[in-house]
Amino acid sequence: RILWPDLSLKQICVAEPGGEPKALVKDLQSPNSVAVADGQVYWGDFGTRKIHKLGRSGSEVIVPYGKNSTSLVLDVARGKLYWTNFGTNAIYRANLDGRDMQPLITDLESPSALALASKAGKLYWLERPKGKLRRASVEGTQVEDVLNNLPDPWALAVLDVGEAQVVPIEKYSWTDEGEVLKVYISESSNPAAIASACAEGCLQVDFQPRGFTLRVCSDGPQFQLRILGLLQEVLPEKCKVRLSVGKRITLSLAKKDPKTAWSALCHRS
Repeated sequence: RILWPDLSLKQICVAEPGGEPKALVKDLQSPNSVAVADGQVYWGDFGTRKIHKLGRSGSEVIVPYGKNSTSLVLDVARGKLYWTNFGTNAIYRANLDGRDMQPLITDLESPSALALASKAGKLYWLERPKGKLRRASVEGTQVEDVLNNLPDPWALAVLDVGEAQVVPIEKYSWTDEGEVLKVYISESSNPAAIASACAEGCLQVDFQPRGFTLRVCSDGPQFQLRILGLLQEVLPEKCKVRLSVGKRITLSLAKKDPKTAWSALCHRS
């Protein structure tokens, strides 16, 4: 799902890719930042000058002083929440439950966009009046300039250099079995991927009407099969994945139109 704050509607909005936007949280004042972790939604609000959370039990204020929180990031691995505050020219930190709030990096100049490289242990942010991109450790030390003399920087994203290597799965087979399609990733063609799946037991699949992404997670390389542009639509809620230990990974794709025979898996086949 995709989430964003809408200042005009005074809502946190949510939508599935290709779906219609809906209101997740209504009747806010001036929501201006949002982040998600472990099924819980956090947002900053210019109007209340607080940071809020929508958890499994409802909405609550977790930071009563989030004044001017222009950007918000979550570090689930360390259990921390970080945000920029251009009103006090600082970056703040708190636990995910809002406790132990503290200014982490001070004496900045209108810090705005904030990004986290969790595995590298670094925070990156922009100081627009100075045209600077800066960074520091997640403990607030080692503050340094990364780029200077930027004309008008607005947004920021960071590729975490500590991220695991992703190895594409290029060999697979498929069959049309009437109401479902079966996609097979066999041990004979992908021994490392199957061995990793059996050892770690971690398969992540994102089924969409016209494609899917399968990822085999591990402490080492992560193996991925991504198929886009399926020949016809499938029903994501009825699609399944199964691991046969030592043999194969099988994905079952439920056809939207079970009467139509497929001549290819996708338009690129």
